[in-house]
Amino acid sequence: MSQSEIEASSLTEDQQQQLRSIVYWTEKMDGQWTLLGVPIGWDALIGLLPIAGDTLTACVSLSLVNKARKMRVPKRLLLRMLTNVAIDFFGGALPVFGDVFDLAWRANSKNLSLLEEHYGLESSGAGLEAKASYLKIMLLGLLVCLATAVCFTYQQQLYSFF
Repeated sequence: MSQSEIEASSLTEDQQQQLRSIVYWTEKMDGQWTLLGVPIGWDALIGLLPIAGDTLTACVSLSLVNKARKMRVPKRLLLRMLTNVAIDFFGGALPVFGDVFDLAWRANSKNLSLLEEHYGLESSGAGLEAKASYLKIMLLGLLVCLATAVCFTYQQQLYSFF
């Protein structure tokens, strides 16, 4: 979603400001960089820190939901957004698999798509990008799991050798 689309919408100035902030932080948290065709943001990187990382990223996501609340969106929409954040938090908290889950489940992008749909704005494509990269992420996750299994097997064999 471009700056001009936000300004041309029927949103009030305050709502436009909140939406611009949500778009900015969503891009930072869910797709700052691209690695092997997979968008990676601060959410996935900070989520690598056990417990504290997922808690911190959940706080950022909750602040974006609060911005949506200030835009006076319906409570049902807020509940869907909060559900996305909760799934992101609890899924990301899983050891090892949670890090892969953080790459796949982009709560902020999903929430932005919900807002765009609610206000009838043209989609930024964040949701479509996330869907298109699910297969790549699942393959990357499988590769990480396989590499981890090989490392543990090698480590056990090395210890039994000595």
